[in-house]
Amino acid sequence: MIGRKLANRYQILEKIGGGGMAIVYKGRCTLLNRIVAVKVLRPQFAHDEEFVKKFRREAQSSASLSHPNIVAIYDVGQDKSDYFIVMEYVEGMTLKEYIQNKGVLEPKEAMKIAKEVAEALAHAHDNSIIHRDIKPHNILLTKNMSVKVTDFGIAKAITSNTLTVQNTGSIMGSVHYFSPEQAKGAYAGVQSDIYSLGIVMYEMLTGQLPFDGESPISIAIKHIQEKVKPIREIKPDIPEDVAKIVEKCLQKNKDVRYNNIRDLLDDIQSWLKYGKVDVKLPETTIQQTQVFNGISVQTPVEEKKEINQNDKKKKIKKGILITSIVLLLIALPILAYFGIKNLLHVPEVVVPNVEGLRLNDAIAILKEKGLNYTITEDVYHAEIPVNHVVYQHPIPNTKVKKGREIALTLSSGPEFVAVPDVVGEEERIAKITIEQRGLKVNIERENSETVLEGRVIRQIPLGGNLLKGETVTLIISSGPRSVELPNLIGLTVEEAKELLSYLNISVRFVTYEPSQGNSPSGIVIRHSHQDNPLVQPGHTSIDLVARPFQEKTRTFTINNSDIEKPYVLKVIVKDLGGQRTVFENTVNPQNGDLEIMVNYWEKGEVEFYRDNELKDKILLP
Repeated sequence: MIGRKLANRYQILEKIGGGGMAIVYKGRCTLLNRIVAVKVLRPQFAHDEEFVKKFRREAQSSASLSHPNIVAIYDVGQDKSDYFIVMEYVEGMTLKEYIQNKGVLEPKEAMKIAKEVAEALAHAHDNSIIHRDIKPHNILLTKNMSVKVTDFGIAKAITSNTLTVQNTGSIMGSVHYFSPEQAKGAYAGVQSDIYSLGIVMYEMLTGQLPFDGESPISIAIKHIQEKVKPIREIKPDIPEDVAKIVEKCLQKNKDVRYNNIRDLLDDIQSWLKYGKVDVKLPETTIQQTQVFNGISVQTPVEEKKEINQNDKKKKIKKGILITSIVLLLIALPILAYFGIKNLLHVPEVVVPNVEGLRLNDAIAILKEKGLNYTITEDVYHAEIPVNHVVYQHPIPNTKVKKGREIALTLSSGPEFVAVPDVVGEEERIAKITIEQRGLKVNIERENSETVLEGRVIRQIPLGGNLLKGETVTLIISSGPRSVELPNLIGLTVEEAKELLSYLNISVRFVTYEPSQGNSPSGIVIRHSHQDNPLVQPGHTSIDLVARPFQEKTRTFTINNSDIEKPYVLKVIVKDLGGQRTVFENTVNPQNGDLEIMVNYWEKGEVEFYRDNELKDKILLP
């Protein structure tokens, strides 16, 4: 395959990966002159007509996805018996390789990666595309640690890590990251992607998979039957809210997982932003044995006795109704007696604590106590989410009259500020400008040949918005790097200037000893910075001292004894002063031999031409 050009367009350069279904090559699109990844279907599947149709259909469907966290599909094609997909080429590594190299990821890093995967899945789900094979192998990390998810809708590789049960339904997928419903051969919807992402988060946070076994079937049954070991039992330092997010993703019953990927994304973003999130976990479930397609497994179900409980509830409701009627008949005279008295007396209530609660929840609690509310102002708050109560007045546990209005101050969320552009500014000015916006400054330094020492080369981030209190990194110029000046002695002045220009070092003065006279140039005999050869390109100037070229003379005899006809003789000298013609005239050989005296600078060569034909070349020492 290496060297082939598929569809007369995609030049195959090298193999970069492969799985049970396809082999992936690095290629070049000769039409657009760009590097691409080419996934070629393995031959054993190319002859399965139904599989090929599915492969092409799902690839074409996935090509409609356009998202920064999804590997773009450029083309789907066929060349003879080879079926292929052309995709965006991503330089980096898979998340699986990253986990293997690093072992365990910090919670913040793991959740940032999970967030970008969830954003990719959200875009796919919005377009009615389910991935069905979310695993670290299909999650690529670019060199700047951005996430790229690949194999949307087409990743159903058949490998040793893939489960296939014949005659008991079609069960396909990478078994370590299966959802229970995939293991049963049931429909795999958006909740399957959520479960698989939960396994990926589990692996990032603990460095291990929740289930393993001797065979794919044994692992699949564990997904259906066994409870996942809580990640905080493996790593107790994992934040509790992160553990709850993972636990909710890994519920056996898909109906009690997150309803959709955006609900999961909201919780991940909330934790990354505020360091906490309120994750609603389902009530504890018990195990009930089920049999599907001939395989006996344990599955979690709702509490048995549901029917008996319904019967009990009906009896209880009936008893409550009768009791209520009796109590009402007894209470009516008493209420009539105290009614007038109560109109003249307003009871006191204790003000509940609603700080930190959502506004709707706070209102409900206040109303339950018979209290009203008013919203006085909105304020920024780094930790309390938008539309949650920051302060209340009167303060909690104060006694007030029923019906009193409680003043609530609401959060507008964290304050974002625009990051100023300070590139090119002096360090002190840049730092003051950023700190005045309520941002912190981190200073790093590096050499620069183009930016003056003490000024900002670049900043991270450049523009955009940050949370007040977050950090802007400034890279400050330390000036040009120092280089060692080469030895210039013995070079011509022109050679020395050319070498210094290449090093971005200027020549300030050229002095001749003795005076230059008629010499076109000279040889460097000494120069500045000989004792201290470390110089800074772009800032250092060099002074040269040179001796003039030595002018030399040599006489040549032109032998005309064997020449009968007149001819044009041309003599060209090439020396340190350049190239010049020193003789050009018609020579009559009947006049005998001719002597020519040649003057030259330092060294070179002389060329003799007869009627423009080179006859001799002699070095001039």
